[in-house]
Amino acid sequence: MQTKIATNFRLVRKVRGYTQSELASGICSQSLVSRFEKGLDVPNAIVLNELCVKLGISIDDLFVSSISRTITVTDKIYYLYQNEEYNDLHTLVDENQYAINRIMYNYLKGLCLYKTTQDYEKAVVYLEYGLDLIATEKLGILSFNELEAFVFSDLGMSYLAMNKKDEAEKHLVDSVMTLEKTPTRYMQKFHARIYYHIGYFYIQNGDLKKAMTFFDMGIEYCKNNSYLYFFNNCLLAKKSCL
Repeated sequence: MQTKIATNFRLVRKVRGYTQSELASGICSQSLVSRFEKGLDVPNAIVLNELCVKLGISIDDLFVSSISRTITVTDKIYYLYQNEEYNDLHTLVDENQYAINRIMYNYLKGLCLYKTTQDYEKAVVYLEYGLDLIATEKLGILSFNELEAFVFSDLGMSYLAMNKKDEAEKHLVDSVMTLEKTPTRYMQKFHARIYYHIGYFYIQNGDLKKAMTFFDMGIEYCKNNSYLYFFNNCLLAKKSCL
């Protein structure tokens, strides 16, 4: 029984895109998570519940014979997004177009076009439409959408690829400003991506001092929250500025 629980726990953690250290941060030691996944130890009920809440499952889910029911299309999207597997992500998004939130679909479709086909003009159309949908949503009961900052950021990068630097800077600055005032849940671990993008823009624009400021923000964010996503990107980019 303990082996099955440990196996299920490890599977969900990996699909959700957490390292052991990231998952344990603020809850318990990384070594406890490691021992648990190896079937060598079991966290107490309070700690186990907090770990499961962070993974978006219940403790009961760990006891099912197959935990595949917890691995949804959204989980697969976040896994491919985190690992930058954009070709597979593009296929998954197209196959599940009507099962995905419209804002998420337009963001990911634009992102994948930008990354895999270099069809920047078409990417911009999808990303701009994603922003229009967010603006419409904000007129209703929702005052924010956690994807907004990321849409701004990748839209800015698309404009940069088209050498439209004024448009690029405008959207990249908007991405940082939006990020700082928008609560996030699912996208929290991806914040350093936004700092990296705007830092990269300023490298291309020859403003190394400003670039380093944003790379430092990305590095600091990763350190403070025990996230690895885009940590090395920001670190290496900062070194290139020295």
